[in-house]
Amino acid sequence: MYKHKRNKIGSRCLECGDQIEYGRIDKKFCCDQCKNKYNYKRHQSEKAVRARVFSCLGRNYSILNKLLAMEVHSIDISDVIQMGFNPDFITSFRKRSKHDEYRCFDIRYLRMPTRLVSIEKTITNDSSKTK
Repeated sequence: MYKHKRNKIGSRCLECGDQIEYGRIDKKFCCDQCKNKYNYKRHQSEKAVRARVFSCLGRNYSILNKLLAMEVHSIDISDVIQMGFNPDFITSFRKRSKHDEYRCFDIRYLRMPTRLVSIEKTITNDSSKTK
């Protein structure tokens, strides 16, 4: 009876690039150390992205909050961008018939082609407070 020899083309470790000599055919790492190092790097980059997003959202919120404290409810987009505001970072968006409503946490504003208008804090009902 004729038996086929399976030529196992060794794969390479995703972390160090060394040839994987033994183990399962679909093995991706040469050792536990490489596996741990690879996953640590991958999760660190995901954490860095989250940190950047939260940083931008926090900066936007701070700028909008300062505008509200100064009782500014309408401002040119170019002016607010110069203050460090990044219009690409929002927490929610709602399409209305005549305008687009954006939110950065509890601050709502409408974005026109050249201006942010109707900047206001949304009112939340806190049922835990008693009279």
